[in-house]
Amino acid sequence: MHINIRSYIREKSAQINKVYQDEAESKAVCEQLLMYHLNRSRAELYLKSEIEIDINQHNEIEADFKKLNQHVPLQYITGEAPFRTLLLKIYEGVLIPRPETEELIDLLIKMEDLNKNTHILDACTGSGCIAISLKSEFPDIEVSAFDVDKNVLALAKSNSDDNNTTIQFFLHDLLKMEKTGKNELFNVIISNPPYVLESEKERMAERVLQYEPGIALFVEDNDPLIFYKNIINQFGSKNCRYYFEINPLTIQKWEDFGQESRFNLQFFKDINGKTRFVRIQ
Repeated sequence: MHINIRSYIREKSAQINKVYQDEAESKAVCEQLLMYHLNRSRAELYLKSEIEIDINQHNEIEADFKKLNQHVPLQYITGEAPFRTLLLKIYEGVLIPRPETEELIDLLIKMEDLNKNTHILDACTGSGCIAISLKSEFPDIEVSAFDVDKNVLALAKSNSDDNNTTIQFFLHDLLKMEKTGKNELFNVIISNPPYVLESEKERMAERVLQYEPGIALFVEDNDPLIFYKNIINQFGSKNCRYYFEINPLTIQKWEDFGQESRFNLQFFKDINGKTRFVRIQ
């Protein structure tokens, strides 16, 4: 059967617009789903006004658009998530990597002299996106990473293997307040831990609330910096530098932390002008 690609994308974008509430994002999601199924780049997708697909392929595409309408994130449908130069495996129960986290890596790369003496810890690694990106782009550095979930950690290791990177993965629960004996191992620590306030849930997209892991997203309003403080206490050292992705709503908490502690804090904005990152030394 033949489909007119522009008409089809226009039709499907309108259908899922209630899920994404942004025409440009809806169109981009439609394009990405078709690129995945047809194994074409975006340019190749529009090369001809009509494309030919068999009925089985059409049925698969329609079934996946139905999932999008049910708020299933695109990455969980395709089982993959692009991140910097990587294409990572992803599934429900693992946090989907965000563009802001790519910016966090950019910040670290800009501020640090990454060499064979650099040992980085990626705390709360999830899919492994941070650790794998850094190791693949700077092969001489040493990288370790941990997560609280053994199944998530297994996926991170699989992603690392797929990208031919050697990373030391280990299981750890930051909330158990255990001594790690690793305080002198790392000179740089980077993390995108849970930082969305519980009170923000009512404003979040249904696809995030229904399908992404709350354990990787949310933190109690009364102690929003708990994960960061525990990372510093359990793994930090005198000369360590920290790069954290943070919630712009908690800036006052961070400023209070800076005044109460021995640390120097530098804040940085993301591409949307929101204070999203902090460097601590």
